[in-house]
Amino acid sequence: MAKGITRRLLGSAALGAIGFPAQAQPSWPDHTVRIVAPFAPGGNTDLVARLIAAHLSPTIGQPVVVENRPGANTIVGTQAVLTAPPDGHSWLLATSSPVTMNPQLYRRLPYQAEDIAVGAVLALMPVVAVVAANSPYRTLKDLQAAARANPGGLNFASAGNGNTTHLVAELFCQAAGVRMTHVPFNGSAPALLAVMRGDAQVCFDIISSSIQMIRDGTLRPLGVTTPARVPALPEVATAEQQGFPGFVVVGWAGIALHSRTPPAALAQVRAALAGLQRKPEFVAGIANLGLLPDAPRDAAGIEAFIEQDRALWTRAIRANNISLD
Repeated sequence: MAKGITRRLLGSAALGAIGFPAQAQPSWPDHTVRIVAPFAPGGNTDLVARLIAAHLSPTIGQPVVVENRPGANTIVGTQAVLTAPPDGHSWLLATSSPVTMNPQLYRRLPYQAEDIAVGAVLALMPVVAVVAANSPYRTLKDLQAAARANPGGLNFASAGNGNTTHLVAELFCQAAGVRMTHVPFNGSAPALLAVMRGDAQVCFDIISSSIQMIRDGTLRPLGVTTPARVPALPEVATAEQQGFPGFVVVGWAGIALHSRTPPAALAQVRAALAGLQRKPEFVAGIANLGLLPDAPRDAAGIEAFIEQDRALWTRAIRANNISLD
C-alpha cells in the first residue's frame, strides 16, 4: 500500500472561498432534503448523517431528514438515491463502500461508478483494532504473535463482507504475515458484541462506533491505522509505531448525489456543505465522534480524493482476491 497516497488522503485540500455561483437558479432547495444512510441505525455513518441534518437544516431553510436503508453492502441505500429524481434533494451518506469499493467487488451492480457524484468529503474515519476488555492482547504485536501460533484459529469480526472493517483486517493479515478467519455481521454493533462475547478475537472498527465502549472500558484498543495518533485516543499507538510500516488506512464519510443532478444544483449543494464544514459547532461534533473533520475541497479536489481512494481499495481487493459475486 502506498503510504504517500493515504497521507495525501488525510491532508486537507487547499480551497478558496466557495460561494453560490451567480448563474445558479434559486430553486434548490425547494423542499425537504433526504439523506439516505445505507447502514443500520446507530452506526458511524448514521451518526454522521444525523449530525449533518441537525446543523444543515437551519442554514438551507428546509427540513433535512435521515432515512436508514441498510442492505446488500450499501447497494440498497445507494439505489434509493440513484432511482430518485436527480434534483439535488436526495443525498447518499457516502463512504468508500458504494463509491470506490463496490465497483471493484461486484462484476454486476445495478449502478455504475459514474452514476455517483461526490458533493463533499466531510470527515475522515480512523480505524482502530479493538479486543474484549479481558483479552490477553494489548498490542498489535500480541495479536500477530497469537495469529502466527494458531494459523486461522483467531476470528476477526467485521460489519459485513467487503466493507472497510473487513478489508482493513485483511490488510492487517497481509502486513503481519498471518491468517485469521473472517466472521461477517450486519453492522458494527453485532460485530463488536461478538468481540465482547469472545466469539471473535478482534475487530478493526471505524472509531466512531467503538469510541464510547473504549472510553468506558468495555473494549480495549490495540492500535490505530492512521499516520499519526488520533486526538480522541492519544494514548493509542499507530500500527506503524508498533512495527507495521506502510499499514496506514483511513476511511471517510461524505455526501454523494446522482451524477445527473443539474450542475447549478450540485454547485449549490457543494456550497452549502462547504459552509457546514466551516461551522465550529459542526466541526466539534465530528471530532466528538472520534473522527477527523475535513476542510472544504473544490470539485477538482474532491475528484482527486476519490481517485486516490479508488486506487487504494482496488489494490487491496485485488491483492486479496476478494469478490462478492
